[in-house]
Amino acid sequence: MKPTSIISRLTLLTVTATALALLLLWVFQTYFSDILPLAATETLPPSWRFQGAYLLTILIYLLTAVAFMSILGLIALIGRRYLPERRQNSR
Repeated sequence: MKPTSIISRLTLLTVTATALALLLLWVFQTYFSDILPLAATETLPPSWRFQGAYLLTILIYLLTAVAFMSILGLIALIGRRYLPERRQNSR
């Protein structure tokens, strides 16, 4: 596989994950803005709104992590490809 196709796929993954995370963040802020985090001592019956907000939060964090890791991969690939190679010290 060519390095160019890997770079383009990682770029597409980064853009897609970032766009989905932003879309889910907008949905979370629009529909679940009134849900506040609970303290450890509070006991409320679980409702679908709390579970939905929890699921959206998990998905936002996962998509953010995927975008961040693909950015790190892009930096590593581009750095290895375009930076000059170092000479190793020979003893």
